[in-house]
Amino acid sequence: MIKTTFKAHPIMILRLMKPYLFILILPLIRALIQYITKGEINGLLALEIIAFCFILAIAILRWRSISITVNDRYVTVKKGFLIKTRAVIEVSRLSSVSLKQNIFDYIFRSVDCEVNTEAGTPKKSDFSLKMHINDAKLLFKLIYGEEERQTVKFSAYRIALLAATTSSAASGIIVGVPIINQASDLLGVAISDMLLSEINNVSSRFNNIFPPIVNTVTIILLIAYGVSFIISFIKNVNFKLKSGKDGVEVQSGIIVRKRIIFKKSKINNICFEQTPLMRLIKKYSMRVSVGGYGDSKGDAAVIVPIATHKELEEQFAEHFPSFEVNGSFIRPLQTRFNLNRFLYIPALLALLILGIGAALMIIFPYFDRLVLFLMVVALCVDGYYASVCYHNYKHGGLNISDCVQASGSAGFTVRELYCEKNRIGVIKISQTPADRQFKTCKIKITVRSENADSVRVKNIDTSTVKNSLREQFELNIDE
Repeated sequence: MIKTTFKAHPIMILRLMKPYLFILILPLIRALIQYITKGEINGLLALEIIAFCFILAIAILRWRSISITVNDRYVTVKKGFLIKTRAVIEVSRLSSVSLKQNIFDYIFRSVDCEVNTEAGTPKKSDFSLKMHINDAKLLFKLIYGEEERQTVKFSAYRIALLAATTSSAASGIIVGVPIINQASDLLGVAISDMLLSEINNVSSRFNNIFPPIVNTVTIILLIAYGVSFIISFIKNVNFKLKSGKDGVEVQSGIIVRKRIIFKKSKINNICFEQTPLMRLIKKYSMRVSVGGYGDSKGDAAVIVPIATHKELEEQFAEHFPSFEVNGSFIRPLQTRFNLNRFLYIPALLALLILGIGAALMIIFPYFDRLVLFLMVVALCVDGYYASVCYHNYKHGGLNISDCVQASGSAGFTVRELYCEKNRIGVIKISQTPADRQFKTCKIKITVRSENADSVRVKNIDTSTVKNSLREQFELNIDE
């Protein structure tokens, strides 16, 4: 049995010292700069140098203790010089191996290598180390072989559509605010105050159209959305899908390059998804959920960034034939009365919004423009919710066979879920008084995975669902 052993890249030393960067290394650098520029020696410089050398020595010893050994059956990861640990993993148990390379790694020919299984700590890779890029590529080959994979490339235009339809102002704020604060501290300038002042100046020009607070909030959200769009585009540009008989490889990124490979047998489920913005351009994306995939447990792997439903069906049939569904599709009864059952909640919400809006305009006449604006926004959201309900009426349904297909929605996202029946974690059937009267039910399918993808299907025939569950899962729902 031939074994190949890889050592960690020397850049791993810097990663091991990262927790001590701000409390130890930066003060040392600041003291050295002060000595060079002003000729002054900080009284604690000697102590800081000793502490720095001690931490550096510990990091070097830890770096030298890290190794990963691969043969045709096992992957062995060793680390630790005082307390030594050794993890042995069967190759068949690996769910994914990923490589990530930023500009700093590119200069030093290093790469972040993450080895994942479906076990381990949630929201964290099982094993992560810096490796030489050539060693990491060889590790890929030793674990997954040199299977020939078909390559599918996606244009920058499609990646831009993906970024535009999946970005959100909330994620832009989460990323942008810490960057602004850190830049302000570093430069000693109140950048956030400057930005807010400029935003107020711009929003004041539109006061005759919308209330001032609406203008300000809208501009802030648009800026945050723009930040999120740019980050998403840079993260996913240069997207490539390589699919073979047993494995799938995904490559993306231009500044930080990512290359991730996983086995098709480790896929928990496949989803066709349509976000609210995707519905406007009639496009979908396809992603898979893989245990231990990516930067965190249960991360979602985008397989097709954006395409029409027909294009997704073709890609799905070509790359994932084992997920083919053979049973009969149980769908809501296509009648005018049943359509009204799907749309009555959006209709009630619309009446409620109009009533509350009219009452607020009477009670607070000085805020009539703000109330009118909020009422229009709420009606637009309700209108979108009505379109989702109509989609569930026309295209929703359930197919239970060796592979399960569930078409419905999850919140405001239209979702089509495919998975093997042994991957199903929870099947929840519920009935309202109206369901019991018309002998229908609502069923929620939840996949047995870390991120627990789920789909809810409404108003389908109860007896047909029970018969399918009884046949495929040997479940007697009536007991």
